[in-house]
Amino acid sequence: MKKTLVLAIVAGMLLSLTGAGMAESISVVPGLKGFGVDTRAAYGNNQNPEIYIVDTLNPTTALTGSTRLDTDGNPVNVYEGGFKSCVEDDNDNKLIIFEVSGYIDVQGVVKSDNDCITIAGQTAPAPGVTIKHCILHINGQHILLHHLRLRQGYFDYNANWNYKDVVNLGWGGMAGNFVMDHCSLSWAMDETIGAYLGSSLNPPCLSPDGSNLTFSNNIFGEPYHKADPDDPDYIGRNFLLSCRDNVAIIKNLFISGYKRNPVIHTAGTYVVNNNLIYNPGDYNFHISNLGGAIKITAIGNVAKKGLTSNYWASYERFPSISDIHEASEIYLYDNKDETGAPGSADDWTHVRLYGGQTADNIKVLDPPVIVAGYEPIPSSQLENELSGKIGAYPAFRDAVDIRFFSEVASNGTEGRFVTGRDGLSVSDWPVLTENTRTLVLPANPHADNDSDGYTNLEEWLHAYAAEVEGANPDPDINNDGKVDLEDFAALAVWWDDENACSSPDWCQGADFDMSGTVDMLDLTYFAENWLRQTW
Repeated sequence: MKKTLVLAIVAGMLLSLTGAGMAESISVVPGLKGFGVDTRAAYGNNQNPEIYIVDTLNPTTALTGSTRLDTDGNPVNVYEGGFKSCVEDDNDNKLIIFEVSGYIDVQGVVKSDNDCITIAGQTAPAPGVTIKHCILHINGQHILLHHLRLRQGYFDYNANWNYKDVVNLGWGGMAGNFVMDHCSLSWAMDETIGAYLGSSLNPPCLSPDGSNLTFSNNIFGEPYHKADPDDPDYIGRNFLLSCRDNVAIIKNLFISGYKRNPVIHTAGTYVVNNNLIYNPGDYNFHISNLGGAIKITAIGNVAKKGLTSNYWASYERFPSISDIHEASEIYLYDNKDETGAPGSADDWTHVRLYGGQTADNIKVLDPPVIVAGYEPIPSSQLENELSGKIGAYPAFRDAVDIRFFSEVASNGTEGRFVTGRDGLSVSDWPVLTENTRTLVLPANPHADNDSDGYTNLEEWLHAYAAEVEGANPDPDINNDGKVDLEDFAALAVWWDDENACSSPDWCQGADFDMSGTVDMLDLTYFAENWLRQTW
């Protein structure tokens, strides 16, 4: 019980440092703003989830039932096996966690038709897990994808090229109340994200089952360009949205996608705020409506020319708009492109209107759709705000994400398109150390000991997320608001006990650098914060 309480305190401290805090209505990821973020994901439908543990890099290892001891020494029933086996097991209410790092090479499709799923990549040991050569199809309701790397790359899969998205929402079904947060996706054979429900107003377009989607703090990069064997001119595409209500695309990086960064087709309501678009080809953000009224709010986005951006003027404008239904409403403010940022919502001199499209009727001066509680970041601050915080495992990014942000910082002198099926070399795939650690589940995992709306298991996941997001450790170990002798005494209990500390509590918070031992580095950090008021 004592360890559970300490873990809850540590999780709360870490979350306060990242500015999450508690909201009136809790979010599946603390502090996250968007649509559908009030989903309980694995805890949906008021059901406790089964716990699935990916304990091997072999994606198809069969599931076996097992038990794990929690921090109080009590057994908890779990399933163990490969990633594909865990995702495709035909059960609703699943929580999937990881005990391995390295590549999980799928070489095919992983398809989930179940509801109420959480896939929590933050539980993998450093340097994290990467799902390779995978087409992930999600058709269920109430889904959370958190801290996943999905790097598809070209592989020989016998299917129509148009169904080779890294993540596809709705192929053969629906996907709604869906949250993707802190994920890194790259090297798509078709779309990086495909959320397409058709090009007409007939069902299933705008179905409630396909609504309420949030994509936040992600990296979408380098979809394959001109690699379709049946269409050599097929262009690299990052993100397709169509026929969706209540979609939030907030604080993401779109990098080196020739088109669709993102593109919105057909009726629906969308918020596109604070995204950074680097090295687009023909288009950055593109709105081309195939039918029905559309409502879009776009604030504080930044589009930057890269080394291989097309010589057309389209990448120099934000956004490009054509063929819009006359009843549509589009609000644009503080979106910065190569020509600057407009000073008012009435200034559309930066917008590329083509195909006979005009601003008449569709331009509005007030946002037609908003995300409650989200305050957009000024475009002048966006690049600095995102650089160390988004994508999977920001605390130990892989070489791909590091390169992406290096290219962004080059201010147009770097960037590439992955062209042709042989566009990637072996060296493009980072070396990932294959580590294993045994996870110890919290006591009474499905209880809510502190009555804050999150179960002990969810708070355990939040602590892991804070760890991989590089949240600054709190030197106020006993959480009394001041760094003083009581905290020093707590640190001294663990002093120089080699390898005594481990995730998630790290010696009750005394191992500040999470090295496994409370040592001089931790004491130095503690001294730097001596007598500091923490609240």
